Amino acid sequence: MYYPQHEFELMTKNPQVNCPFILDTMCMLTRPLIGITKDQFCFISTGYIVAEEDGDHEFGISVVGRARVFVNDKLVLDNGFETKQTPGDTFYGNGTIEEVGVCALKRDERYKIVLEYSNMPEDAKIKDDTTAKGVRGLMVAAVRLSCAPKLAKEIVAIRQAVEVAKAADAVLCFTGSSMDWETEGADRTRFLLPGATNELVNALLDVRPDTGSTWAFPWVDKASTILQSWFGGDETGNAIADVLLGRINPGGRLPLSFPYEIEHCTGHLNWGSENGKVTYGEGLFVGYRGYEETKREVMFAFGEGLSYTSFEWTQFNVDVRQGSSAEDLSVTVSLIVKNTGAVAGAEVVQVYISDPESKLRRPKKELKGFAKVFLEAGKSEHVVIKLDKYAFSYWDDKENSWMLEQGLFEAIVAKSSRTKDELARLQVVVDDTHYWNGL
Repeated sequence: MYYPQHEFELMTKNPQVNCPFILDTMCMLTRPLIGITKDQFCFISTGYIVAEEDGDHEFGISVVGRARVFVNDKLVLDNGFETKQTPGDTFYGNGTIEEVGVCALKRDERYKIVLEYSNMPEDAKIKDDTTAKGVRGLMVAAVRLSCAPKLAKEIVAIRQAVEVAKAADAVLCFTGSSMDWETEGADRTRFLLPGATNELVNALLDVRPDTGSTWAFPWVDKASTILQSWFGGDETGNAIADVLLGRINPGGRLPLSFPYEIEHCTGHLNWGSENGKVTYGEGLFVGYRGYEETKREVMFAFGEGLSYTSFEWTQFNVDVRQGSSAEDLSVTVSLIVKNTGAVAGAEVVQVYISDPESKLRRPKKELKGFAKVFLEAGKSEHVVIKLDKYAFSYWDDKENSWMLEQGLFEAIVAKSSRTKDELARLQVVVDDTHYWNGL
């Protein structure tokens, strides 16, 4: 199999692409290749970049196979052709670490970039004549090429950013991670933001406390505005702009809690594997369940989220109906939600269940129902959340069945998992204990 020479376009409208750039190529081979050699699966890609500034630029390659890069026909970076490769966690653990080469570029000059690739590591051997199974690099062929100006010193770049911030009308600092720091098939090794990101944010907040950002860690108390945008895809920029400019009123809620320290997580002592075994020692006490049980405050709590408007919750009520079986149990929580602000927006009503009389150790509360309601300014809506037997039961290993215990429960109506956000505790009394198997 041979892939002939071809040209790649880093941007569809203009092949003269400005730095920095990233090119990712990955292909999966669907069947073993008999008798393949390192010369039978390769390609050569050619493209062009235009440097935006004078100075050294770093070219990086991580690869499954072998690759090298030429800039204006000069070899700048070799990963596997004439150099020994170092295994890494790229491409689901099949690839190498990122090797880096440096090349001096001049502003506004056009440079020819040639990427040569082979799918086979230098030392890969075919196991036998009938199958390529077990040979690293045969079933996945992948290469990642990137380029960016080299920072002489992080402190210099931070100082430059601070000077820009001082002169700006508004400052938005976008931070976060990329596939270099987190990806499928591998766990992040650090809880903090990458590199000198926290130093950058702290420096910006010292001169502009109104700086906005998409993450929050050690400097959270210094920031007046924080936007968590996750990985929104191609339209992330447009979506963030709509929120910041008030075209859209944000209504999202956090699907997890943000601890202050990684050590605060209830799974911290069990994290990772030892001798190929993973122990989930925290049991039910993951996320907000664990933080409440261990009385650890979190930076941001499960279920939290702000809005450009305000809401009032009133007329809380619970209706309980039950019969001779667990299937007959029906609990309905209702309330009135009113938009008391000046703009339209969405509110999320959350119902947590507490079982203080359980014979087994259970979390102090667990989310069992929620409803999202969109309201125009000044409007109200009657919100109803229905719960069934599973909202109050658990699986009993000893009885090898589901169990709904007789006794007192509480339906907690809240804006988040934080205790301070609980607006009502409604009592639910189950008359009889029930067991059942299956659904």
